[in-house]
Amino acid sequence: MKNKIFSALILLLSAIMYGQTTAKYGKQFDADTKFEKGMKMALQESSAFYMQSYIDEPNIDKLIIRKFDQNNNLVNTYTQEFPKMEKFSYVNYLGSMESGGKICFFTENYSGKQKKMEFYKVVFDKATSAFTATVIASYPIESVMKSGTTEFEVSENGRFGSIVYFQHSPRKEPSKIAIITVENGSFNQVWKKEISRTENALETQAVVTNAGNVGLIRTVEQTSMMLLVSANSEEEKFFSEKMIINSAAAVSMGSQDYLVAFNAIKKTVGINPSVVENVLLYDLKEGKIIANNPVREFDNTNLQRVQILSTNLGGDKIYVFTESRMQNGTRNVNNFSEKIYVQSDPKLVEVAVNDGSVRISSIQGTSKPESGKNNTMGMVKVKGNYIVKTGYPLTVRNFNIDTWNSADLKITEKERDPYSGDGEVVNAALLYNPESGTLTYPRKFSDGRMSIISLENFTGK
Repeated sequence: MKNKIFSALILLLSAIMYGQTTAKYGKQFDADTKFEKGMKMALQESSAFYMQSYIDEPNIDKLIIRKFDQNNNLVNTYTQEFPKMEKFSYVNYLGSMESGGKICFFTENYSGKQKKMEFYKVVFDKATSAFTATVIASYPIESVMKSGTTEFEVSENGRFGSIVYFQHSPRKEPSKIAIITVENGSFNQVWKKEISRTENALETQAVVTNAGNVGLIRTVEQTSMMLLVSANSEEEKFFSEKMIINSAAAVSMGSQDYLVAFNAIKKTVGINPSVVENVLLYDLKEGKIIANNPVREFDNTNLQRVQILSTNLGGDKIYVFTESRMQNGTRNVNNFSEKIYVQSDPKLVEVAVNDGSVRISSIQGTSKPESGKNNTMGMVKVKGNYIVKTGYPLTVRNFNIDTWNSADLKITEKERDPYSGDGEVVNAALLYNPESGTLTYPRKFSDGRMSIISLENFTGK
């Protein structure tokens, strides 16, 4: 009888332990956390995974890929300098795409000496552990100070990425914009176009639809409009209300394309009016406003931009995860006052497709604001649950969109943390493996080293 009771207890304890989410810790490894940016977990395998990052500081520029084993320990590090026309020419990181065991980085390089701007794709292939750099396009520039600005945007479905180059144009001269759209997988160009517009406009940003079309947000005479560009057409989209768009995203639901945009109508009177007063839902096919509903959650005189981290669909709702780029004081640089900006205040914004009604919730548990190298929040969907990472090493939250509540998930330690809970988590770099039920993310330490944490048997509940 005692043996039967003992066996039953063992089975019960095994079931309980199996059902628990437990933390596993990897060994520390050397990194350059002072300068590394854009950390992402990538290229998942059954027994390994990778992490990507980059450094684009003066005299220090490189792309970095690290490989880890299933115990979260570093296996190898691969680096590649940014491709350049000449040794000390200027470089910028634009973005990346991942597909089929490869990561494609997009970069730009401009030289005042050669009076030229070049765009590159740099592909890392995990099968060969090698980088391959290719020039995508080249454009003349007047000087380094008059070289224009560039954006890289990816469609919601991840199929298309577009380099949008707003070339420098003297005041009262036509705007010149170059667009290069590539397809994920091959990373090859699917269409390329140069357009010129005569009106004196301020180009603010671009969005990419799931069909690979590019929407240019432009401000003309103190109001925003959109120029929707495809390989064969250019179509102007005017809004029936005057507004200045702060940030926007293109979202597709079935065959229907929408624009979700944070904006201000600028009726506010004051020295520092809010830059976000409304959330716009716009029907791109019909060219009409469904709603532009007022919101108060972004009222902050230090707010510079609402940054859209990701968009998701659920039923007839669009879910937009955001954070705010905020001014956080100033610093003296060579006797000039320079503003300091941080990313902070992550939120979930729900927009109903039928009437554009809006619900907004702050994501609680936020760690200290990020200085600009990485985002404050990471989000993954696990079995229909929205899982957000914003806090301390073992703080993970489930945001329930049905109840509109969030709660910390209970996590136990499979093994004792060798670093006693020290280190700051890179919240944005989340990786979920549905086959093993493992959630993985990195953390960084004040001495410049890093380590990897994984949560095993992670169900999202």
